[in-house]
Amino acid sequence: MISPSRAPRGLPARERELATIGDLLAASGAGRGGTPVVAGEPGLGKTALLRRSADDGGGSRGV
Repeated sequence: MISPSRAPRGLPARERELATIGDLLAASGAGRGGTPVVAGEPGLGKTALLRRSADDGGGSRGV
């Protein structure tokens, strides 16, 4: 699971989303699939959230 305390300043209040994506990555590593849907208005940080998740994924190929 991704540590919420490591969320960068550019991702305010994204602890829940980071944890959810982290859980999906962990499940993927255990052989269980899943697909997150990241949706919202432009400028809300969707790309930053996914980039952070990819950085925290430890080289996971699931992102």
